[in-house]
Amino acid sequence: MNTLQKNWPALTLTFLGIVFLIYGGLRGEYLAVLRKAVMVCLECVGIG
Repeated sequence: MNTLQKNWPALTLTFLGIVFLIYGGLRGEYLAVLRKAVMVCLECVGIG
């Protein structure tokens, strides 16, 4: 069996993951994620 035929689910999901990462980056979603990450870190330290 061909390697490509055996691994097509993994390749398809990898491709979709890359597409969605690019789409989220173009929409500016990384800013919301960064803002939430900073708030969680500040709450853990006790500042926020």
